[in-house]
This record gives sequence, structure tokens and C-alpha cells, in this order.
Amino acid sequence: PGTPSLYDLDTSSQRLQHLQQKDGDNNWNTRDDVYITYHTESTEDTGVLDVEVRSGPLTPIGFGETDTKFGPEVGLGWTLGDLLSKDDSDDCGGLFIIKVAYGSVSLDQDFRPPSSGDIHVNPSIGEEPLGGYGWAYKSLVDHVRTTLNNIENLGIPNYDPDVGYELIGLIF
Repeated sequence: PGTPSLYDLDTSSQRLQHLQQKDGDNNWNTRDDVYITYHTESTEDTGVLDVEVRSGPLTPIGFGETDTKFGPEVGLGWTLGDLLSKDDSDDCGGLFIIKVAYGSVSLDQDFRPPSSGDIHVNPSIGEEPLGGYGWAYKSLVDHVRTTLNNIENLGIPNYDPDVGYELIGLIF
């Protein structure tokens, strides 16, 4: 129940050893090759994601709901970072995660992409058909575009504007 916290877990667990420094103080490791920016505080009225909460190298805590919480970015970032570092034949320069998180949203309406057509409603109770995409989908796409248009000013280590970036995926 509640948002998970690594502080609530058994830090002696073998499953967490790669996340901890070996200094005996239970400090967390940092992935310098995985950079994350986490924005939140969108409103449905404007659909604008306008508050940058945190950004920096990926750590096991600090990019969740609070700075002592974590989310799926930890496992995703660590795993993809490991895969990229094993196969660095193209010298990709690292991984950049743009985290966007909303609470209590649905895939059917809030995150519905335009390719899914109009949102289906129940006309028998007076609901009118909605537009072809959800507010959270539009906000997410706008936020990613804005972030990538400003990528040179984010302080991402190893980012080379002459090389640019490759947008690889979206994970829900």
C-alpha cells in the first residue's frame, strides 16, 4: 500500500546490491550515463506540464512522488543503461529519460492517442462523444516536444548538439 520507498525495503537484499555503494553507509549509486528529468503538476484545464520537479543523473531514489520515493524509472533506467553500456559500438553517449507522471488517469480517455478514434461514451445516459485524444496524451506530447526543443539547456552530460538525439520509445 502506498508509494514504494527503498528505505522501506531490506537493504541487505541481493536484489538491491547494484543500487548501493559499497561504503557501508547505505548510500545509493548514481548512473552518470542515464540522465532523467521529471516534470509534474499538470492541470486538465490547461494541459500544460509546467513545473520541473527534479533532474540529474539517475539514482535509486529521488525521482518518485517525493525525493525519498522511486518509480519504474529505476529499473528501466538501470536495465537500459546496462544494455547500452554493453553494446556501446555506436557510442550513443547515454540515455535520457523524460519522466511524466499523472495520477488517476485512464488509457481509454486521458491518454487516448488520436489514432484510436473518438472516445466512446454511453449516449443512453446523455454523454456526448469526446474528441479524438485525451488531455494527458496531448500534454505528454507537448511536454516531450518542449523538453527536446530545449535539450541543449538541460545540462545533460555527454549530449552533443552536433550529433543530436534519437527518440526511441514511449513507455506507459
